[in-house]
Amino acid sequence: MATHPSTRTKPEAPRAGHAVWPDLAKGLGIVLVVTGHAWRGIAEAGLMPQDALFHAVDDAIYAFHMPLFFFLSGWFFPQLLRREAPAGLLGRIGWRLFYPLCLWTYGFIAVKALAGSAANAPVAWSEMLRLPVPGYQHLWFLWALIVIQLVAVAVRPLALRAMAPVMAALLALACLLYLGDLLPPSGIFNGAERSAPFFFLGALL
Repeated sequence: MATHPSTRTKPEAPRAGHAVWPDLAKGLGIVLVVTGHAWRGIAEAGLMPQDALFHAVDDAIYAFHMPLFFFLSGWFFPQLLRREAPAGLLGRIGWRLFYPLCLWTYGFIAVKALAGSAANAPVAWSEMLRLPVPGYQHLWFLWALIVIQLVAVAVRPLALRAMAPVMAALLALACLLYLGDLLPPSGIFNGAERSAPFFFLGALL
């Protein structure tokens, strides 16, 4: 029996005021992250030569995907600064960033230790005693985002009075730190240093 046209299910329309492009950008970033790690993993396992093609694809992915994530995070952060009190912001950072950082750090180490020599880079169980900061291997970005957002929360009183000038000042400072290479290359704030310009550019725009 044919379904009457008026009873057919229609695709849900986007909510009023809800932009679709951030979700599409996040989806693209996720695909690139998975592709980049799989691409490197295949090469490190010896299943693909690390030739000119490998490096061209690798450089293209890694020059784009993490800056995109930090840009998007910065884009939405001024809204959070206006909407949430400092306690709420700190709780959000703790629950949505620091807790996953701890969980996935020790979960990842445990899986690698269980895999033994089958892992591309085997680790000992003693690695479970390490601290989760400044971010274990690919989890560096969570610690970097925590540091950057804590800086933004610290200047919240000024930002609420003049959001754009404050974000512009933080962007200028972040660019100065990055271009001047003022922090130690292996320090705990290195990931935040190279990612903060993209975050505060998103926040300013």
